[in-house]
Amino acid sequence: MRYMVTFRLTSATASADADPIRDDIATQLERLAEARKVYAMGAFGDARGGYVDLEFERPEDLYAMLDGPLLDWATVEVHPVLPVHQLSETVRGLTGMHMY
Repeated sequence: MRYMVTFRLTSATASADADPIRDDIATQLERLAEARKVYAMGAFGDARGGYVDLEFERPEDLYAMLDGPLLDWATVEVHPVLPVHQLSETVRGLTGMHMY
């Protein structure tokens, strides 16, 4: 399944004393970039954070990739994503349903 992972670093990573933390986070991001089936990865222009668009078979595999500095020093959100054609089929199937 494909996931969009977003992360925003906590304010604790902005201090001058946080160099080791930032190094650990950078190492983890490099490891993520080399992971299989990474479709896109980048940084936000307006915040201390970024995103990774990747695919994994089991949620446990995704958790193993995120475990470490990102989970310790960032707010992380993980969202399953659908290709556009599946999304349009899903939306068409909702006709007449009220989504509140």
